[in-house]
Amino acid sequence: MGQIVALKQSVESLTDRVLRKTEEYPKVGVDLWICNNGTAHVIPAIPKLRFHKKPPTTGCEFIGHYQHPCSWHNVIDDIEWVLHKPRSSHAYSPRCTGC
Repeated sequence: MGQIVALKQSVESLTDRVLRKTEEYPKVGVDLWICNNGTAHVIPAIPKLRFHKKPPTTGCEFIGHYQHPCSWHNVIDDIEWVLHKPRSSHAYSPRCTGC
């Protein structure tokens, strides 16, 4: 994945969005994807959905899987790591652990 230019929403508002969605889907949780163009996708981790564990569009990176209850610290740490990782980092990040 290429370098993310900038998020289209603040880290705090994206974290709030993830936490709200984990409350909506407490049993299955949600997957967070961030794309090169700065868009973010918070997708219920329902296996029948076509996006589960597959990028919603090309140029998106899986950030983590989150379930309720989830600490906002975990979500922010994962987002911040992806935004600031070195350009040469191509491997899946063990830093992105979710909740």
